[in-house]
Amino acid sequence: MENNESIIDQELQTDPLDKTKQPLTLFGGIMLGIQFLIIQMLAMIPVMVIVMAIYGAENQEAISSISNAVGMPLAFAAGAWYLYRKRGLISTAFRWENSQIPITLVGLITIFSISYIIGELMTYMPYYDEIVQFYMDMIGNMNPAALFLGVVLIGPICEEIIFRGIILEGLLNKYDSTKAIVYSALIFGGIHLIPIQVINAFFIGLVLAWIYIKTRSLWAVIVIHVLHNGIAVLGGDTGTATTRDYFGNDLYYYGSFALAAVVAYAGYLVLKNLLGKYDTMTESVA
Repeated sequence: MENNESIIDQELQTDPLDKTKQPLTLFGGIMLGIQFLIIQMLAMIPVMVIVMAIYGAENQEAISSISNAVGMPLAFAAGAWYLYRKRGLISTAFRWENSQIPITLVGLITIFSISYIIGELMTYMPYYDEIVQFYMDMIGNMNPAALFLGVVLIGPICEEIIFRGIILEGLLNKYDSTKAIVYSALIFGGIHLIPIQVINAFFIGLVLAWIYIKTRSLWAVIVIHVLHNGIAVLGGDTGTATTRDYFGNDLYYYGSFALAAVVAYAGYLVLKNLLGKYDTMTESVA
C-alpha cells in the first residue's frame, strides 16, 4: 500500500475552512463511529414502537423482522446524513472514470479471496456455531426485498460514505496514508460488533481504503462493497456448516486455502499496478 502523498498534499492546499480538510485523530474517528451506532439505534426506536403498537409487544417475530426491514435502511441513511452534514465529502467523491472498472473487478475478487480465508479461520473460534446462529436469527426472518435494500444496497453505500469518504478522509489530514488506512480499517471492523464479522471487515477495510486513497472516489469501493454483500447474501445459507464439511476431503479443503491466498496476492499485485497509474496522472497534473 504505497503512499499517495502528492494527491493528499494537493487536497490540503485548498480552503482551510473546508470541513473535509479538518484533521481527525484515531480517537475522533472512533467517536464518529460510535455516533453512527447511536444514531442507528435512535432511528430504530420509533420504528420498533410503531411495530409494537400495531402487532403487540408479545409478537417478537414481527417486531424483529419488520423493525429490521424498515428500520435498518432508515438507520443507515440517518447515520450517513448526520456525518455528511458534519464533515462533508471531497469534490471528487463521486467522480467516475472508466479506469475504475478493472479496479472494481480485481478488488472484488481480492476481497472475496481474503474473506474466504478469514471466514474459514473463524470457524475455529470458540462458540462459532452460537455466534453464527445469533446472526442468522437477526436476518433470517427479514423479507428478501428488505434484506436486499438494507444489507446489500443502502448499507454498503452509507458505510462507504462514512468510513471511507468521511472518517478515512479526516484521518488522511492527520496521519500518513498507511496509518490512515489501518486506523480506518480498525474502526470499520470494530463497528460491526459481531465477532465473526469484525476481523473480516478489518481486512476488507484495508483494501477498500487503499482503493479510495488512490482513486479519491467512492464509486469503486461502493460497487465492490455492494457486490460483495450481494453475493454473500445470495450464496449464503442459514446453517452453520463450514466449507470443510462441503469438501469432505482435507486435501481439497487445505488446497482451497492455498488457492485463495494465491488469488489474493495476485489481486494485490494487479491492483498495485492499476492504482499506480493514478499516482502518475496526479504527478503530471501537479
